[in-house]
Amino acid sequence: MKNFSIEEQSRQDEIQEDTTSMEEKLEAIDADLPPVTKTLYTLQVGDYVQNEDGDYRRVLAVLNRSDEDDFCMYVMSTYGEKDSRDMSISSGTWTVFDLKRHGYSIEDTTLEIAENTEAQIAAEKRILLEELTATIRKSELDGEEVAAILSMIQDMKKRL
Repeated sequence: MKNFSIEEQSRQDEIQEDTTSMEEKLEAIDADLPPVTKTLYTLQVGDYVQNEDGDYRRVLAVLNRSDEDDFCMYVMSTYGEKDSRDMSISSGTWTVFDLKRHGYSIEDTTLEIAENTEAQIAAEKRILLEELTATIRKSELDGEEVAAILSMIQDMKKRL
């Protein structure tokens, strides 16, 4: 293991404190976020809308987003059954006004929130830390000094 000078050790300690502080802030922000309700104005690529006949259309692209019907525009698929080949073929551009006029609404308005167990969250964090470690090790091959960062990642893994 490499011996660090006082300045290097001090910088490593600062980075560790900043990292820990940032993690705590992000966790607090995530906990405070309210669930978002999907509307015709907030559709994203891959979302489905359904009409009264049970036909689906899929959002292929978001061209413009606005609170006004005429300015919120999507590229929609042809209609058909959900997850069919037709869902990858464009039927042109649609505004929210067009979707409403043709009887389309959000497929499922109930919000599903997946609750992860602490073990699942820890496993996901370990995977992310492994990926980060691999990326940093690649930098080490380029001759960059990364020992302090790798040491911090190992400390994070121990806390999981």
